[in-house]
Amino acid sequence: RAGLRTGPARRARLPRSTSYGVRDPRAARIQRDIRRATPTMNTASANEAKASFDHIYTQATPHDYLQHLGRLDYSICDEFRPFCDAAARYLQARDGRVRMLDIGCSYGINAAVAKFGTPFTELARCFDANVPRASEHAEGVARRLFARLEPEVELECGGLDVSTPAIRFARRVGLLDHGIDQDLEADDAELAPADRSWLEGVNLLASTGAIGYVTDRTFRRVLDAMGSGGGQAVCLLTVLRMFDPEPVARALRAHGLQSALIGDTLLPQRRFHDRQEQADVVSLLRERKLDTGPEEGGRLYARLLVAARAEELPHVVRRLEQVSAHRPTLYRPPGAAAPSRAAGRSPSAEATQS
Repeated sequence: RAGLRTGPARRARLPRSTSYGVRDPRAARIQRDIRRATPTMNTASANEAKASFDHIYTQATPHDYLQHLGRLDYSICDEFRPFCDAAARYLQARDGRVRMLDIGCSYGINAAVAKFGTPFTELARCFDANVPRASEHAEGVARRLFARLEPEVELECGGLDVSTPAIRFARRVGLLDHGIDQDLEADDAELAPADRSWLEGVNLLASTGAIGYVTDRTFRRVLDAMGSGGGQAVCLLTVLRMFDPEPVARALRAHGLQSALIGDTLLPQRRFHDRQEQADVVSLLRERKLDTGPEEGGRLYARLLVAARAEELPHVVRRLEQVSAHRPTLYRPPGAAAPSRAAGRSPSAEATQS
């Protein structure tokens, strides 16, 4: 019978990043750099290029979710974890606590990987071998499995997702301390008082793979609900290359948070579902004058967007660079020299590649 064991996620090195704060003489470039990193694009057309997996997010248990994405070598949670860990430790030192909201959390798998350091593939194997599919039994078994694990990072986790079954499961097995099953993209969306109260204490906003499905509208509503705490938060967001990070960065700036893309190394999210999905995504990137080399290799890739107060952003980025120093390069164009440990490329560099 498969068991859960904790351990470090796969290591990968990012080149050093360029960060911009208000006091930095290059501060005025931050908006332009992020805007240039991906030419303006229509979110709907980018979403249409991706395969739809809607059915795996609405089951009573995460078995189908874990098995389906596992077959596609889903890795973004594992690649994201060391960066999340660095941000959490920074906030623990600053605030004495960490309360994270995972936007697009599904079944709380990101919380499990972040808290316990258990790789996604092990979670999938463990559920397949140990957890029955019947929800009334699955929840109890999963709750006991996770209760036996020792957290690697002290982290209070909340999640936001449109899937009520996914949020319900994550809450009942203890992966989420608070769950919000609501579509904040809807015109009439309004957070409940209890949700607004919980959000006021959030100091870490995280998201892996949700941007595109959620837009700046969701981020504005979350940040509004956080009140004054929104301007004190640290944000870590992965953004697939076919989506424009600028609208979300603009929403963050409106709440006092400056943003930077971490270098030009790309985090692998998963393999393409089929040749058609790959062809559609490559075609979309080619239309936007972006290098298609990464995706032609067979995987979707994302960039890492970090945001914090202007005076804190260099310190947060430095922490992430310390993580990157112990990670092998995930992707760089064929024939390119290995990235220097002393200097990185501007976030705008990708826009210059055709």
